[in-house]
Amino acid sequence: MTPRVKNWLAWVGYPLAYICLLAFFGRLTFPFDRLRDRLVGEFNAQQAPSARLRIADMSGYWLSGVEASKIELTQQPKSKPGDLSVEAKTKTLLVDSAHVSVSLLRLLLGTTAISFGAGALGGDLSGTIASNSSEQTYDLELNKLSVGQVPFLDELVGLPMKGTLKGQMDLTLADRNWTKCEGKVGFSIAGLKVGDGKAKVLNAIALPEIGVGNIDFNATVTAGRLKVDKFMAKGSDLDLGVEGGVRLRDPLGTSMLDLNLKFRFSDKYRNKNDTTRALLGAPGATSPGLFELTPQVQKSKRPDGYYGWRIGGTLDHPTFEPSTATGGTVRPNAP
Repeated sequence: MTPRVKNWLAWVGYPLAYICLLAFFGRLTFPFDRLRDRLVGEFNAQQAPSARLRIADMSGYWLSGVEASKIELTQQPKSKPGDLSVEAKTKTLLVDSAHVSVSLLRLLLGTTAISFGAGALGGDLSGTIASNSSEQTYDLELNKLSVGQVPFLDELVGLPMKGTLKGQMDLTLADRNWTKCEGKVGFSIAGLKVGDGKAKVLNAIALPEIGVGNIDFNATVTAGRLKVDKFMAKGSDLDLGVEGGVRLRDPLGTSMLDLNLKFRFSDKYRNKNDTTRALLGAPGATSPGLFELTPQVQKSKRPDGYYGWRIGGTLDHPTFEPSTATGGTVRPNAP
């Protein structure tokens, strides 16, 4: 070994070995139980009394990460004063395990990269968030998640659901600004079914299970504008499609929606039993079903048999208005 190589090893090898040993012994002696108690305590203190977080165990993950197991987030339903018509149900999110780690090499280079992963909802998810002085990137991958286990989603839809979710998201934010976002998003749900014949719509009517089929969603983000390239489902009981886009803003919840939704129940489903015939109207019947007696729904009925709705407002506060447009609804430059 030449003297030059020895000098190089002394200047580079010793500091690198020191950093590795420091991280190794720091991981062995770190008080992860105290960190767990601190995180749980601060989270529960900042949330409403109805939300509670529990973590059974926390430990180190490789040299620069943290891993937690048996994570439970419980959310009590929000009840309205004097409303006794809806049965209160506690919502619980269970995560078998989750980890977060920071790249030490990226920190030495003056940038950051945080990787994460979790086994939850019947499947797993993983991703990376990286940033430097000029941009921030988000990479997320979902694999075989159970739609029925996604918390609060059934409350949003109003009915229980079955299906398997997978997808990927790759986004880059120039200047860490959503208005300068570029990238692609793609998700799919296989075998989606809504309802179970027991859960009631509007707490009044129990619809038979609706076979939605496979949902495919693909979108392209250019200069902060998300354009829906594909969002459709064609199942045995329901035909659904979405067109339009979203203008991304900071903060993300204020992003502007400009979407058009259309859907139509199949004749087979409408004629499935007395309940569907009464609610949706039997095929060929002269009188409409109960579903179309609402003025807003009447306005949404299109000549081609679909129901059309325009979704506006923001991500935090979307609005829904009847729309009878049958084409040309995509406006990628709006709003």
